[in-house]
Amino acid sequence: MNTGRVIAFSMVALAAVSCEPDSLDDTVEDSLPEETGDTVDTVDTVETGETGETGETGETGETGETGDTDDPPLEGFWDTINWTNVTDLDVTLDMDNAPTYSHWEIRMCTSPEGWGLGCDVYTRIAWGISSLGLAMHEDGLVLTGMPDIPTIDEAGVNLQPVQVHAFSTPDLEHWGTHIWSIETTAKIDNLPIDVTMWTPPDGDVELVYYSMPIECTNDDPLLCPGPHSMRKAVYEDGAFVEVEQELYAAETLTDPTVCHDGDTYHMVFGVDGYVGHAVSDDGELYVDQWGDTWGGANVPYCFEHDDQIMAVAQGGGGWPPPVWLNLDENGQFPEESQMLYSDADNLSFFGGSCTSPVLAYFQGLYVTFCAVQVNP
Repeated sequence: MNTGRVIAFSMVALAAVSCEPDSLDDTVEDSLPEETGDTVDTVDTVETGETGETGETGETGETGETGDTDDPPLEGFWDTINWTNVTDLDVTLDMDNAPTYSHWEIRMCTSPEGWGLGCDVYTRIAWGISSLGLAMHEDGLVLTGMPDIPTIDEAGVNLQPVQVHAFSTPDLEHWGTHIWSIETTAKIDNLPIDVTMWTPPDGDVELVYYSMPIECTNDDPLLCPGPHSMRKAVYEDGAFVEVEQELYAAETLTDPTVCHDGDTYHMVFGVDGYVGHAVSDDGELYVDQWGDTWGGANVPYCFEHDDQIMAVAQGGGGWPPPVWLNLDENGQFPEESQMLYSDADNLSFFGGSCTSPVLAYFQGLYVTFCAVQVNP
């Protein structure tokens, strides 16, 4: 595998983390959505590796063996998933294997009160992964991410670019890993970048991503010439198969994510320093909502919470805390977003950076995940 071609993969969704500013605005008041929803019951889990103690030094433990995986696959994605599955990606769950040089890692914090609260106490989930997405089922969560290929190659794992790389948990404590193939209509001419998994109204899962021409992998993908094609893939017989019709295309788009409000499909995406928005009646072809943009934010994630579409994004290269907003009744972005987390005495968040944030309300807890750039 030519790792030189894929160095850019892990950097696309992170919009190039900037240097930490000398000072941050510490006057922003906490403003969080109201708590809602019932607690979701967990399923019985296979005993596998448990996430380590929380806190700045919490580490993920060794992963154990799972049950028999020879059963024939069922028709639906959620019917086939083994929440504590083990794949080659499992090496990234062992935080003792994390590099001693600068690298990415996934961190998680939970709170019964709101997103981002108490995030100075966190759990380290995996290393070498960035550009997060999330799909939620009543039985668990699936995090998708883009691997930092050179870093993971050094650990002896040869991951392929035309794959889905994911981490799952039934209870926020036991974790498994997954690798699925993506059967692309473009074959080797284009590569799926910033792959995000989401749960559409039919209850199964889809992938959305930027279909990047392979000749752009040695350069900044934002500078890849021509319209950037946003595509999707649907689950079929153990793999994800790309739908030939593109969802949407415009200049410099990256990091697509999709959610549904009961009537309309909403796609939000990064547009070279801000967040754009497109809509669709059927989830097959999107129409832009230009002018309806979210400035000063990037690498968004959107989902439904409390009967509203909520979007969260990293701010300012990832150093300020993430910001969030709800689409208004007209499906528009409000003029100003709210800071996800603030502390008048210490605005550090997850050790100083939070890129590609994703959120979930699960089992009575507000859960925040971030990809953090760690500089040992």
